[in-house]
Amino acid sequence: MQIVLQGLRSLAAALAIASLPTLAAAEADVAFFNGKTVNYVVPTEPGGGYDTYGRLVAEFMQKYLPGSTFVVRNLPGAGHIIGANQIHAAKPDGLTIGTFNTGLVYGQIAGVDGIRFDLEKMSWIGKAATDPRVLMVSSKSGIDSVEQLLASKSPVLFGATGVGSSDYVDMVMLADALELPVQIISGYGGKENEMGMMRGEIQGVVGSRSSYEPFVRDGKGKCPRHRRRDRGFRRNGLRRRGPSSGGATGRPWFRRGRSQPWRAAGAHPAERA
Repeated sequence: MQIVLQGLRSLAAALAIASLPTLAAAEADVAFFNGKTVNYVVPTEPGGGYDTYGRLVAEFMQKYLPGSTFVVRNLPGAGHIIGANQIHAAKPDGLTIGTFNTGLVYGQIAGVDGIRFDLEKMSWIGKAATDPRVLMVSSKSGIDSVEQLLASKSPVLFGATGVGSSDYVDMVMLADALELPVQIISGYGGKENEMGMMRGEIQGVVGSRSSYEPFVRDGKGKCPRHRRRDRGFRRNGLRRRGPSSGGATGRPWFRRGRSQPWRAAGAHPAERA
């Protein structure tokens, strides 16, 4: 979860004030925000991990920048692209800050439709959190283990924020590495993915552990166990490309031509209505 700033050409970013060479310079930069309103863009709907972190960071920045007012603006949609576009389009005066998932790095490289930002022209302030990523399924899915997921005769529906988002990219790589029979459906970001699992529209997601801990504690979700340690599987659940899995010894997990697992399950998610 990265925090970025559009602007501040002559001023240091608020979260980097401590790195200024003199106290006087730091005080001058703090004074810049006195009486100013700062827009903090969160690219998801209210609720969920990104919104929580965004409001927490905004609260403390306002506290330590006397006289400033931080306004959190939720701009959900398109896998964080709408919010990132807004940050990029803002006037470069240091008064627009935001956060979005790091998967947009891949989206810009791949030239995903709708991206109008250039990450190289944004100022990176810092990282709000480092959180383990987990694969989680609905308690209604009937899937208790990785083996059951692998053995599914029909595509298991996994939700993702949007093409190019971190949860989308994570799921594509995981499905490719493990040859999972999944179908990725876009449009499930923030709390909508949990609602989608409760409604039975999707069976699982990949995301940050802290975001889904309450969902699991409430008995609505679970992380599939991995019981087996043989037949070409590592202890962490990744398939070996060795004799036991039919590949050449030392062959990498990711193979050319297998980076789009949805093709076996149906149309590309972006092509669906």
